[in-house]
Amino acid sequence: MRIDNKKIVPIVFATNNNFAPYTGVAIQSIIEHSCEKNNYHIYILYNELCSEYINVFEKMKTDNFLVQCINVNSYISGMSDFQSLHLTQEAVYRLIIPDIFEQYDKIIYLDGDIIVKYDISDFYNNDIDSYVIGAIREVPCNAMEKYYLTHHSEVLIESAFNTGVLLININEFIKQKIKEKCLKLLEDDFSRTTPLFNYLDQDVLNITCKDKVKFLDPLWNIQIKFMFAGEYNTVKYDFRETLINLSKKAKILHFAGSNKPWNLDCLTGADEFWKIAVKTNFYNEIKKRFICFKEKMLNSKPLKNIKKDSNIILYGAGGKGRELREIIVYEKHCNIILWVDKNAKEKFPDYDIHLPSEINNYNYNEIIIAIESESVANSIREELISIGINKKDIVWIYQ
Repeated sequence: MRIDNKKIVPIVFATNNNFAPYTGVAIQSIIEHSCEKNNYHIYILYNELCSEYINVFEKMKTDNFLVQCINVNSYISGMSDFQSLHLTQEAVYRLIIPDIFEQYDKIIYLDGDIIVKYDISDFYNNDIDSYVIGAIREVPCNAMEKYYLTHHSEVLIESAFNTGVLLININEFIKQKIKEKCLKLLEDDFSRTTPLFNYLDQDVLNITCKDKVKFLDPLWNIQIKFMFAGEYNTVKYDFRETLINLSKKAKILHFAGSNKPWNLDCLTGADEFWKIAVKTNFYNEIKKRFICFKEKMLNSKPLKNIKKDSNIILYGAGGKGRELREIIVYEKHCNIILWVDKNAKEKFPDYDIHLPSEINNYNYNEIIIAIESESVANSIREELISIGINKKDIVWIYQ
């Protein structure tokens, strides 16, 4: 028997042991801005989640809130362990949502790195009867535009959407076999020597749902990363003022990207995250992780090899490069005037990354090689010298 959706607002998250505490903050933000006339059913999909976290989640229930954790192991059986450089298997769980929740006509999916600032039922009330999903357009930026043109040119940046906040039409999703089409695309990509889809579900949903998506109020998915200096500069110029104005009225703050408020409390919107976090039973764990992250940064040996307040060019956008960038931004240790990498511009389109050939256009104090391998660092040093860079200006921070 179909549930009366006029009284129930169903919402789905996907999480794991690492992300669970932050998902808890997202749920608490929904509770804080809920309406007593509605019932909210929150479902948390997981494959690996400790019993302690499950207990904390399910104790978040109130008179009009149900919080239920669902193990999806049987639903993903036989499915490849799809992962990218910055996304885990949980990213594709939204593809199986219609299989699990056929009792609903439509359902909300939310990423766990969000803060909801308005009653989520207003988002749920959008009419998407003739569409597969309702979503918010992707922020028009140069890096993402190049990414789509390179990896699936049939999707234009103007028609692309972010999958962190979705309203899913259950019947149409099943009827049009969106899950099957998406998994086929992912399997094909996964079989390549070098997979193309860095964004997994977002890539394939944009392909399969092209012309089948209703674009909703952008205030429901304000991606805070584009308010940071590096990412803001990648936003198309004619949209920058609009983005600033929208961010002031955000209904959902989405901390997409690698910079998270639970690691860097200086970020835009971090104060709102912590105001909600302190009200949850996850707070002590989040605070403990934050302190550990900060100590790691303060004790970071690489910083000791970079002159304080210098203007640097950061070479390397792999794990060590991104980690060092976060440390520098947090500690305000020096100024990164350019970030370069031979390969990462396509692998990490979220970031404003340039080619090494552009270095000679900038005035700098040092070029910092943020790569741990000595042989690779030496190779980079030789390449830089070959294009006219003075050897004394090149610093390998792991020396």
